[in-house]
Amino acid sequence: MHDSDIQNNFSREVHLSEVIDELWKKRKNILFISFLLGIISFLYSFSITDLYTSETLLKKSGSERLEQPTQLSSLSAAVGLQLGTGDDDIELAIETIESRGFLKHLITFEDVLPALYAAKGFDKSNQKIIYDKGLYNFSKNIWIKDEHPPSYLEIYESHYLQNLEIEKELNSNFFSLKFTHVSPVFAKRFLELIINELNNFSREKERYNANKTSEYIRNQLVLTKESEVRFALTKILELELKKLSFANVKEDFLLEIIDPPFVPEKKSHPRRSYFLFIGFMVGFFIYSFYLIFTFFYRASSTKQ
Repeated sequence: MHDSDIQNNFSREVHLSEVIDELWKKRKNILFISFLLGIISFLYSFSITDLYTSETLLKKSGSERLEQPTQLSSLSAAVGLQLGTGDDDIELAIETIESRGFLKHLITFEDVLPALYAAKGFDKSNQKIIYDKGLYNFSKNIWIKDEHPPSYLEIYESHYLQNLEIEKELNSNFFSLKFTHVSPVFAKRFLELIINELNNFSREKERYNANKTSEYIRNQLVLTKESEVRFALTKILELELKKLSFANVKEDFLLEIIDPPFVPEKKSHPRRSYFLFIGFMVGFFIYSFYLIFTFFYRASSTKQ
């Protein structure tokens, strides 16, 4: 190794030890700045509106509406009908919940649109939502901004999907649904509305399809004389009538509630301990880098 390389390595080692020594001498200042920024961040978190998350656990409804004799698949194909298996009901439910059309339906219910778009806080004493007066006048039920309510497309990303969380368990019929809002009461109520309307939507769709299929089969029975085809049509008609009966009596048609939505007692955001930690770490690194920078700046100025 050349003498110049040894000197350079020695110089770097000396500089590193000097940097560490400089930081150690300023440790009190570093800790002071770190704690100061941590406290400032902690105090800032109190200016952020508290948010509450309600949650529910759901499962695919009872298998009696989903199971059908295996032979019916071939029979239905023989007469030109396609019967659903129900295997993708969970995916269908999730896609429906996340759809724009479903949100458009949800905001037709009383106070849902103002709560999603114009809520800015929650009055714990009265258990009522505090609305942004620059957007909505709750007592008069009138919109201030642009003098008309926002469209479902306007609130879809920022006020609906952003606060909605769906977690599906792999290879199971269970999934959890969460919604976050400034009002813990509304968060619970909104989840209940989603579940009820999703079941109603699926029930009405099943009724419509079963009635249409039954009507088609009855017409085919009048026109068909072949015994095998009539047998197939009769079996399919029995299944469709069972579906229709099930849809008329089953309230939890598509989804059953395992763990119902609840009114959360503790906020989910902001996490003030998180703000304290982040503020402390930011202060620690920024001031440390500042000391290192000034150290090398003084060292280079001295050599010149």
